[in-house]
Amino acid sequence: MQKEKWESALAERGYTLGEKLGSGTFSTVYRVEEKRTGRIMACKISGQTQMLCREGELLQRVNHALFPKFYERWEQDDRAFLCMEYIPGRTLDKVFADGICLSGRQVLDITARLAEGLSYLHELSEPVYYRDLKPDNIVLEPEGGVRLLDFGSAGTAKLFANVVTGTRGYAAWEQFIPGVDTGTAADVYALGQILRQMLCHSRITDRKIYNGFVQLSRDCIRKLPQERVPDMRCFHKRLESCFADKKNGWSGREWAGNYLIQKNIIKS
Repeated sequence: MQKEKWESALAERGYTLGEKLGSGTFSTVYRVEEKRTGRIMACKISGQTQMLCREGELLQRVNHALFPKFYERWEQDDRAFLCMEYIPGRTLDKVFADGICLSGRQVLDITARLAEGLSYLHELSEPVYYRDLKPDNIVLEPEGGVRLLDFGSAGTAKLFANVVTGTRGYAAWEQFIPGVDTGTAADVYALGQILRQMLCHSRITDRKIYNGFVQLSRDCIRKLPQERVPDMRCFHKRLESCFADKKNGWSGREWAGNYLIQKNIIKS
């Protein structure tokens, strides 16, 4: 019954409702098609209208390849609708669940792209902090791209001054204490946990590179925020230093460019 109501609301706006892509505590995401252009999009629907409208406003501000493009948002009755770029691929948690081993170069590529996009957010005129980095939100595209979904917990430090948000196991401890400042250090912590998880699902034969990754992860997830890697630019430099002696890149079984991503990770 609820789906029929949404189908009617989307039809009025010029969209055809498709399959459900996922759902969370406060929202459901569907694949939709714009009737006029035939363009496929992802539409997030939520009863938390203020939250979803804020997410849409953030997406409108953002212009970076890591994040989905914003198309349209509106409110109707007791629901908010947010249409954005549909991103095909496989989430990182699905990659882990399927038992796929990442190469060292893939670990580097994924974390580097995440660090670059998060650095972009942190360096906006009014910095934005993502605050919910986890494998479920990281998508590996069929052509080898890396994308980050879901701005539901993202916002400025002021916006979240007294709000508890994040996913346990990835979010820093300070995110669960109202009134404690959560900014760059919290996103650094989460990226360190992502790196740690990827190392648990990788096959890296070069011990120097592996140990460099391990140390970087440890330096990101230190308990005290001021003792962590200071920012995403520093994180990126530390990543590159792990490959300092690989001047000509990797070859052989451990890395074969996007081919490995397509063959071993993205499956139809």
